[in-house]
Amino acid sequence: MARMIRSSFESAGEETADKIAQALAPFGMAGYDGAFVALQSEGGKPVAEWMDQPAESIAALGEAIVTKG
Repeated sequence: MARMIRSSFESAGEETADKIAQALAPFGMAGYDGAFVALQSEGGKPVAEWMDQPAESIAALGEAIVTKG
């Protein structure tokens, strides 16, 4: 998870990308695990819909970290 997040923020610089990856990897894992639990309990909703929410949240949080510096 950290590697995927880091690669998404490489344009912000290596140090910032590492900071974001370390900060958000646990959140990302929890979000994706939660999406799979929701998939099991909610019939009929495509898994892509459950995955979009954690991905968009990680992106927004990462951008906030970039902005703060």
